[in-house]
Amino acid sequence: MRAALSLGLFAILSLGGGRVAAATPTDTVSTATRVETRGKLEALLTTYAKTLGFRRWYRSDDNPFAIQMFYDRDLRYASQLEIVINVTRQNTIGFRVFPHWESPGPGDYIDLDQARDPQGLMQEALRLSEQNFMFWALDGSHDLFAGFTITLESGFPEAAVRVVLESVPLVDDSVGDLLRYAE
Repeated sequence: MRAALSLGLFAILSLGGGRVAAATPTDTVSTATRVETRGKLEALLTTYAKTLGFRRWYRSDDNPFAIQMFYDRDLRYASQLEIVINVTRQNTIGFRVFPHWESPGPGDYIDLDQARDPQGLMQEALRLSEQNFMFWALDGSHDLFAGFTITLESGFPEAAVRVVLESVPLVDDSVGDLLRYAE
């Protein structure tokens, strides 16, 4: 069976000249739609962010569809949580929560390259992804973050965004589990 699949893949690649088309992100929603979604998100943050304990939020200087904010109220393990919210071209809102901590190395993110036990850190992150509301992943700089993605197929989900924002402080307990591999 495996040989047949390999032979089939070889035939497809051979007939295609050995080239495989790379997947590229395409705009599935217009810029105007993203601007409208960002406006609704900003209105929600204006109303609820301070009540939920977040400090000031602002648009990213690098990406007009990314919003950054911080949470630092009553945290036990992280010194603060940096939240990046991105309105994507694929009609989703992505939440990325980067824990900051008082690290002995350069920077204050949980960086896989600086971790004492990188394999243990990633195994724990995978275990926590299965158990928690948010998943754990690495960004392009190998910094660990907790994430959640909401699709916008049925319009702007205000209640779902509020639930995700209310869940951000819960990330701190997982940070405590992860730091034993980072320190």
